[in-house]
Amino acid sequence: MTTLSRRRFIIGAATTVGAPAILNSGNICAPAFAQKTSDELIRPPSPLIKRVVRSPTNTYFTYPHSNGFLPDGRAVLASTPKTGPGLDFIAFDPRTGGVEHLAYVRDTRMYYSIAENGLMLVSQKEGAAVVDLGVKNPQPRTILHEPNWTTSADNDISPDGKWALLTRSRYLAPQNYRCDMVEIATGRIKNVAAPGWPMDHAHFSPYDPSWIAYCANRNGRDPQRMWVWNEERAPRGRNIFRQQQLSGKFFHIGHERAMFHKPAMLVVAYGTSSAMPRGLYEVEFNGNVRLISESNGDLHCNISRDGRWAVVSLQGKYDLMDTRPTPDWLNSEGKYGFTDVAIVSMRTGARFFLYRGTNSAKGQPYEAQPTISPDGLWVLLKDAREQCVIFLEISRENLIKSI
Repeated sequence: MTTLSRRRFIIGAATTVGAPAILNSGNICAPAFAQKTSDELIRPPSPLIKRVVRSPTNTYFTYPHSNGFLPDGRAVLASTPKTGPGLDFIAFDPRTGGVEHLAYVRDTRMYYSIAENGLMLVSQKEGAAVVDLGVKNPQPRTILHEPNWTTSADNDISPDGKWALLTRSRYLAPQNYRCDMVEIATGRIKNVAAPGWPMDHAHFSPYDPSWIAYCANRNGRDPQRMWVWNEERAPRGRNIFRQQQLSGKFFHIGHERAMFHKPAMLVVAYGTSSAMPRGLYEVEFNGNVRLISESNGDLHCNISRDGRWAVVSLQGKYDLMDTRPTPDWLNSEGKYGFTDVAIVSMRTGARFFLYRGTNSAKGQPYEAQPTISPDGLWVLLKDAREQCVIFLEISRENLIKSI
């Protein structure tokens, strides 16, 4: 590998890596390639990947700021049944390809979040429910139901499993918007924010769950998007990223994720920003802002538990990271657009190509949205063309040398 500059970063190449593929939603494995050789513009596999494992078709992972792992480390995946409404939930072990059916929930929205004790929170159209994944054949239990209040598809549960965190909207007159904590044992509601405008992406800080992050969503480029709340230190909420510069130029930011190792957020300043530099930023709860790594193409982001490395998905190819994405990038390959995933050193900002995935104009739940497993041995991403979750086993030896 050759270091070009902090802006152009590091591009890696290696030979093709063999990987098991899951067949017929079972445990049978067969040889496959890390990346399909039929794609003309495919990059060589990254030396950071030991092998690639694919989940059963028609399965997806949860939203990046929510925990989607069981206490034993297996990933929980959702799947839409062929008949009937709702979602099936399975546990998938990429080490073995093992699949275990966990639960079926009839009335649920797209995403879910799991506490350290295995209690899973699911959003419902007008409320929320919990499912204890630690018992056999668990049944959902509704913890909140309020007619005419729509619950956002993304949610979070406190690590101890005591509180659900939901953003909700009332679209009928009188319109209203709330970010609420719901005590799971009692259904008691504690309001976090009711500012009179829509919110989303609410989640607990895994470093200190007494802090909550949420986002203003008044429009696609909200000028005061990032907020944190703490009952004692920021009871009215605190805006932590000054997006409008004195020159009038603007940072268009999104896909925030609270860090595990400190009171701070990881966030992307998109290529559509008029302000510079664009790319991956660290924003502390007190408002301090630091550029981690510059790029014009970042889309989603996530961070390791130890805070040493991050992952980003791109609006296009890694090789074109310096180029601002065109508005039609999602359809640049027909129905899909390439979404390369890169690893970023949190210390130096250096970037390393990891994998070439695909995104779709149809959007969620098959946006790439990369996630790092709790043990740091796997990077997960969703692939729109393959309609499954790609598990990349990371070479710890090569990663440590790189970051």
